[in-house]
Amino acid sequence: MKEFASLMKSIDTTLERSEVEYIFNKFDDDKDNTISFEEFTKWLSKNDVVMSTKISSNEARTSSITR
Repeated sequence: MKEFASLMKSIDTTLERSEVEYIFNKFDDDKDNTISFEEFTKWLSKNDVVMSTKISSNEARTSSITR
């Protein structure tokens, strides 16, 4: 949970602890206080998020993160 909280705070410094815990619990299906790779990929799949380890040079030039 500590690592996850650090990650989430680096993404959004305004998140409250309760919000981080809520998000963590969405991933942690078996409630063992860890997010396994399987739980992570299951959540991505359920929420139509596609992961790719490949990025085209065009995507690299045009991608950005917005909040």
